[in-house]
Amino acid sequence: MHEALKQLLENRWIEEAQGALKYPDTTFILAYDAVLSAATIVLRAHGVRAKRERHHEMTFRALRELRIPGLSDQARYYDDCRRKRNTLEYDCIADVSNAEAEDFLREALRFTAEVRVWLERTHRELLQP
Repeated sequence: MHEALKQLLENRWIEEAQGALKYPDTTFILAYDAVLSAATIVLRAHGVRAKRERHHEMTFRALRELRIPGLSDQARYYDDCRRKRNTLEYDCIADVSNAEAEDFLREALRFTAEVRVWLERTHRELLQP
């Protein structure tokens, strides 16, 4: 597997987000990290790297512009989640309901699974050692 992708694929944020966590904010942030990592994998597979400044925002914008069915469809939603995550991380806590965190976690699970399938189908060479 390509070294740049290996670390991103091996991160286990999504599994941790499914555990018994006390606060929905934590679930939301962990699901967000998984979505951002998976989106980054898609961009890097296309030879794209978001610049350091505003890179989360640029990652989701680039994902949207790639227009990959099943992957780009929710890029606007992920960008909305980016804004909420910024608020949670830097401004306040307890701003996410259990239902909202669970919905985003389900979407993160769907998206990360779809990215894995997409890599196997379209960029198998990146998965080889």
